[in-house]
Amino acid sequence: MVLAYLGHTVSEGVLNRLFEAEDFGVPGHRLRRLARWGYRVRYESGTETMLRSLLNDPWFDVAPQAVPRNAFLAAWVEMDCLSGAIEA
Repeated sequence: MVLAYLGHTVSEGVLNRLFEAEDFGVPGHRLRRLARWGYRVRYESGTETMLRSLLNDPWFDVAPQAVPRNAFLAAWVEMDCLSGAIEA
């Protein structure tokens, strides 16, 4: 979805191959592979102030989905507060 917003339409199959998608999804650190296509990708530990409690997940028909702040923070802490950002 982010790539389409940036004007780069690509099929799910191509992304699955690039990220070596697994049954559970894709580990976040594999976002860095977008650098092969010329994108700058930041994947790092973040802070609460840099995030909004919105979830944009293709699992949902409607996005973005509002997420209760405490539920989001609990899940985020379990993932070491990691976040990814794709820059054109």
